[in-house]
Amino acid sequence: MSFAVNALMRHGFEKLGQGQMGAVLKHANLPYVVKVFDVQDSAYLDFVRMVQSSGQNPHFPLFKGKPVKLTRDTWAIRMETLQPWERNSASVLDRGLLQILYLQEDGPDWIQNLEDPSASEEKRAVMMVLRKWPRMKQALDMLQEFEATHDHAHWDLHEMNVMKRGNVPVFTDPFA
Repeated sequence: MSFAVNALMRHGFEKLGQGQMGAVLKHANLPYVVKVFDVQDSAYLDFVRMVQSSGQNPHFPLFKGKPVKLTRDTWAIRMETLQPWERNSASVLDRGLLQILYLQEDGPDWIQNLEDPSASEEKRAVMMVLRKWPRMKQALDMLQEFEATHDHAHWDLHEMNVMKRGNVPVFTDPFA
């Protein structure tokens, strides 16, 4: 993967971020970013295919075109440019979103009893998030189903894998 990333950087791309199996690069003259990822990251390739085949959900990134194999060990895809999620600990919505990131690892039953009047402050914050962004529950359900049906997909949904389109949270790379 590093060969492809270095080649793009020699052609004017700037690395915005990098994880264990992928990197995001931006060129000043292009209206999108390029996600470069290791061929061994089959969970990400399958995630891209799921997003592209399932119709638009505002909590998933917009990909442009199909994944392209750059080298024998590297894929790339064009993706909309998103903004970082700059978490505000004073924001109830941000606390609720962070709680969702932790709760979803518990499997499909994580949302049970959230509307219980005796629910904790964290659970009430989660409900505020789901009311503000009603399609988020659908996106999370899709991710739960994906994880359950793909043996190679393991949860990796954390703060660094959530970006924003305007004020809408977008899950960019939920699996490792």
